[in-house]
Amino acid sequence: MPRRQLRRPSLLSVLWILLAIVAPVLAAPSAATVAEGESALRRGDAIAAVRIFQEILAHEADSWQVRDGLGRALRAGGDLEGAERELRRAVELAPAEPSPARDLLDLLNASQDRGRRRQGLAWLGEKVGPFPDLLLQIARQSRLEGDFVTARAALARLQAIAPDHREAMIEEIQVARDALDYARAEAICARIIARFPNYPQAYVHRARLQRLQGRDDDAVADYRQALAFDPDEPTALTRLGEILLERGNLDEAATLLTRATKVAPEMYQAYYLLVRLYQKRGDSEAAARAMTEFRRLKDKLRANTRLAGGASMADE
Repeated sequence: MPRRQLRRPSLLSVLWILLAIVAPVLAAPSAATVAEGESALRRGDAIAAVRIFQEILAHEADSWQVRDGLGRALRAGGDLEGAERELRRAVELAPAEPSPARDLLDLLNASQDRGRRRQGLAWLGEKVGPFPDLLLQIARQSRLEGDFVTARAALARLQAIAPDHREAMIEEIQVARDALDYARAEAICARIIARFPNYPQAYVHRARLQRLQGRDDDAVADYRQALAFDPDEPTALTRLGEILLERGNLDEAATLLTRATKVAPEMYQAYYLLVRLYQKRGDSEAAARAMTEFRRLKDKLRANTRLAGGASMADE
């Protein structure tokens, strides 16, 4: 019988087979290349990082990691608008990942454009995943911006996730307080105290509300209650010291204010009150020392606030 000859594959068939093998490899994002982009960012080479991430993005447009890396690289290179665009896209692509939302929030908080900050925070408050810490940060920053609508919306989402989140409850008090809705703020305090009767912060914030309304006796009682639960609570020490200073009880005021500076060395308010106290006692040297420390802390706080693009120097 004649031997059957095997057909040799055509060159075109071989090329198609090779293409089928190689194409997926070419299309897949290279972990090494992503790592190179991150490495370029770490060494401060924003231009190289942008180039690397853009190359990957050409065939991986829906990779949140690449969008996030590109956003951070653009920010490092000074393109804040482009950075925000890429980070927003990363958040949309990966709502269950906290990293891009955290990076976007950091970018927004550092922005010098108040309108951009507020608009960005409102967008992120709607799009961010179920991350209590991020929602709390969005609520707090929105409150400091005066955007109570966004703050309340973020808190509502947070409390739906974590109904007993005490920091969220305290932030809710502060939103109502800053909106001058003192009755609502006190009602929230009462609710927290009923739920967590040994939680000193609820008494501290209720005392603050009472003080704002001229009810100093009530404030003193609540500050003392807070200190009964936590003798080192710095705000209670400072604000109770302030009231006692005004009432002429210099000895107890000095004890409380000095204690505040020990447990919270950055508590510039306590140093300022000590200046007043020492002046009343006629101790000019001690007053001068307290004033020096007060000014140092205030200058440090101003510098940090400018660098962070913050909207408020103090939140008490």
